[in-house]
Amino acid sequence: MMKFKLSLLFSLLVILNIRAEEKELPQTAVILAFDSKLVFDLPAGTTNNGASIGLWKYNKGENQVWRIIKHDKGYTISSTFSRQVLTASIKDSTVAQQPYTNDELQYWDIVEEEDAYKLMNKATKLYISLNENQSGPLSLSANHRDNNQKWYIIDSNYGNSLKNLIYGSYIDMLKSSGDYDNTSKYADISFTYQSSNDSNLLALRNKYKLDSIAGTGSDILKILNVMHWLHNYVPHNGSNGTSKIKNAIEMIKYGKKNNQGINCRGLAMTLNECYLALGFKSRYVTCLPKDSLGIDSDCHVINSVYSTSLEKWIWVDPSFDAYVMDDKGELLSIEEVRERIINDKPLILNPEANWNNISSQTKDHYLYHYMAKNLYTLQCPIHSRYNSETKENGKEIEYIYLHTNKYSKTLESKEYTDAGTKTIYYRTINANAFWEHE
Repeated sequence: MMKFKLSLLFSLLVILNIRAEEKELPQTAVILAFDSKLVFDLPAGTTNNGASIGLWKYNKGENQVWRIIKHDKGYTISSTFSRQVLTASIKDSTVAQQPYTNDELQYWDIVEEEDAYKLMNKATKLYISLNENQSGPLSLSANHRDNNQKWYIIDSNYGNSLKNLIYGSYIDMLKSSGDYDNTSKYADISFTYQSSNDSNLLALRNKYKLDSIAGTGSDILKILNVMHWLHNYVPHNGSNGTSKIKNAIEMIKYGKKNNQGINCRGLAMTLNECYLALGFKSRYVTCLPKDSLGIDSDCHVINSVYSTSLEKWIWVDPSFDAYVMDDKGELLSIEEVRERIINDKPLILNPEANWNNISSQTKDHYLYHYMAKNLYTLQCPIHSRYNSETKENGKEIEYIYLHTNKYSKTLESKEYTDAGTKTIYYRTINANAFWEHE
């Protein structure tokens, strides 16, 4: 099997380090220890000058929220509760709060390291460290390589979902989702992919000059080039839906009108048709949460496109211009990303992943929070084709769900008819059958 590496892993890590200094940090944040579930905490919400900063379990308190402001001298980190700033104490090498005085002891360098951050005091050149017993006041120590000096900086505006992010409930839920059963009997269906010679796909290919956009490089470069183009050309707008006629030409026209954008489903369907027009086998895949209580209507739709050079499907997300790699720089499939999250294997999110070129995506939030929640169940159409979801009299649309062996409902198919269109839903616990590509 050929392995694609994006200018090798070393180039990628250089890009990551360059971008780390440029990355915009959240204005208000919860600061979480890398190897524990404890966060920066202003004990008892005190406003006393000189009070030491400690660590505590996250409890949504304002005394655990910190305002991060960039100055010419470095960053200040202040409590949103006391309005005082973190200050290095030379006397006992701890971190305390003091009123802002513009002293160099109150400025910090914040440097990204392995998707976390190290916080170095500008005056002492010492780093904020977690004590060995993970309690007591924060300490300052010389730079070293263990995880006690690494911190996650998490946007406090995640609200109630921040607790889920910190305590890993979505990952835990995914880990307890059960296994697939690849010996399970599978519905008598086979996936199809519309030929690039279809007149509608030819019209799409010519209208947007997709061959020029894809370029003349490897199949991987072509796949990524088309994703980058669509991401930059049509904004993502999760609340805007998409056009009534659901083909790429109409959805692009709808999203470009007043630059209003379309939702993730519309973007993935559009990208899917672009890939089909270029001769790639491609599906748009709906990634769903567990939602056994029926209270989580949020999901995310991305693409799975088959690379002949890698001989496998790869993860492509036009909403966030995102793809995912392992620690060797090899692109991964949806199935592989899901498995690696469950088994705590390393993952790398491409450094340019972003929302509408406005805000960057981090691996922690995008993969371990948002997508971990939405990889519980997967669904895709059986027939990948142009205009697949536009309702028409006499039309039939077929979908297949991939569940784990913990799925408690029947795997029998179900049918619905709406506006003359019959929709059939199949279900399986056989992952090999779901990901077949012939």
